[in-house]
Amino acid sequence: MLSTRRHFVRSLAIGLASVVGAPLLQACSKASGVGAVRQPATPMPSPDKVSAADTPSVSPSPSLSAAALARQVVSVLHCKPEASDDEIQARVAESIDQVIDLHQALKDKRKVFVKVNVGPNLRTHRGRLQEIVDPVVVRGVVAALRRRYSGEILVGESPTTLDRSFAEVFASTGHTAALQDLDVRLVDLNQPPLAEIAVPGGGLMHSRYTLSRELADTDFVVSVAKMKSHLCAGVTLSLKNFFGVPPMRMYGCPRRYLHSLVRLPRVLVDLGLIFRPGLCVIDGLVGQNGSEWDGQPADTEVLVAGNNTVATDAVAARLMGVDPLADYGTAPFYWDRNPIKLAHDAGLGSAKAEDIEVKGDDWSSLPRPQFNVNRGPSPLEDSQRQKIAEQAKAYLAQRDEILKTHRGQIVCFQDGKPAFYLDDASGLSQGYGRKGEFLWGPAGMGTLIKRVLPAEEDAEHMEVYERI
Repeated sequence: MLSTRRHFVRSLAIGLASVVGAPLLQACSKASGVGAVRQPATPMPSPDKVSAADTPSVSPSPSLSAAALARQVVSVLHCKPEASDDEIQARVAESIDQVIDLHQALKDKRKVFVKVNVGPNLRTHRGRLQEIVDPVVVRGVVAALRRRYSGEILVGESPTTLDRSFAEVFASTGHTAALQDLDVRLVDLNQPPLAEIAVPGGGLMHSRYTLSRELADTDFVVSVAKMKSHLCAGVTLSLKNFFGVPPMRMYGCPRRYLHSLVRLPRVLVDLGLIFRPGLCVIDGLVGQNGSEWDGQPADTEVLVAGNNTVATDAVAARLMGVDPLADYGTAPFYWDRNPIKLAHDAGLGSAKAEDIEVKGDDWSSLPRPQFNVNRGPSPLEDSQRQKIAEQAKAYLAQRDEILKTHRGQIVCFQDGKPAFYLDDASGLSQGYGRKGEFLWGPAGMGTLIKRVLPAEEDAEHMEVYERI
């Protein structure tokens, strides 16, 4: 749950690096087969100045108490994708009721935020959307909320596409129609006004993030995610779902400013600490194996719900044949650290099987395809991670000099010196001339992309690179 705190900050501080990823390029360069439309650079807006009482904050503990562990409940229900919409919605409601008392949880709440995994990808398998959460599941979740809550409900996403609007994406996927009679407000998280939101406890990678101002007074969060493999995160479930919150206008498309070796897994934990969803629902009517985009369909036939994001993802990962406590170098975590394990270690929840009460159907009766990623172990990630750490060291050594003429710009640091500068994050999008293409080519993996700010204004924990 998000409590509310506000503090003034002097300026935006964003720190990050760029990384290669063909499926991510596709997400920003096409939508359902439509070619990308090049958009002109948009000046980076300044976030709202918000007072201390208005910045969402969670107070995570380094480890969960016995009482907190006892509350980790996850439901696993068998549900075939061919079932009727009414049957699926009933199963969604059943799964939610097994893990949380919504009437009690939503008592006195003012604004509920439902983060859905929605994009312009319309591939289907067995009659259900394969790459994004199916609208029947989203409707089932929101309908369950509405039966117990009459207040404001936001359903939000920042779809990773440059050639279709938020409204077009939601309409084309069926989500607008599915929610039209449930009194919700659809929110494009890419759009201003924006606000800086602090990470409780200081964060693993950044101390604060610039997010939609709509989220600053949210006091109950729901994650509705898809069950998929992910080339960089290993799996994409309720925690990874929150990577769709940071606006692309601030971080590039698709959030390349955050999507990098070293940063990505830690950023996911930071976002989990900010939002700490009270309810997580994972759509596994059908899943996708091999990759988050353009992967192979998976016959999963399952709905997963939980009251803790780490516990929910741990159970879902085990259904996928993945050890949620495995780490870098073990399948499917070939690109970088395992975000679920990092979140477990950070005290966001426990991924240990003995700490989770699992309700619902007998696992042995469920289809359990083995999930993996369309990549294998490679020394490339090790070497590029070291290069990024070296560039971070070189940047820090030269920062004072660079600040004299490039304060506020984004520097591309390569071979121990600045290669070029960008005025705003639009230059981090694929196809943005030679520079954008370079940043997402193989040579760009070991490149540090960094907003130039003095140390006292920089939100990034640069000491992380010293440990790489």
